[in-house]
Amino acid sequence: MLIAIMHFVPDSDDPYGIVAALRDGLAPGSYLAMVHLSGDFVEQDAAAQAVSIYEHASARLRPRSKAEILRFFDGFELVPPGLVPKHEWRPDDGDPGYRTSNVSWGGVGRKN
Repeated sequence: MLIAIMHFVPDSDDPYGIVAALRDGLAPGSYLAMVHLSGDFVEQDAAAQAVSIYEHASARLRPRSKAEILRFFDGFELVPPGLVPKHEWRPDDGDPGYRTSNVSWGGVGRKN
């Protein structure tokens, strides 16, 4: 489970390599669950402001686009409904999900 983790891993630390190493250690049929912060849901200025705030924190922020987040699932088959806004991932009893300002993509993949 990589819930709200990988957006704290900068590109310079090879986040895709980290997830690939985890994937390679998993048995076939294992799952990867991920929620990742994205700027896709907010104005660019707001996303830049959030990143700026974290510049002086102990962990910097690296929001990624849906396409970038999908790369983390290489070697996994996405489980329906796929990579979706996190509150839309299988809400209970047909509930459309907890409605807040969404800023994250969520998905689950099964290792082939």
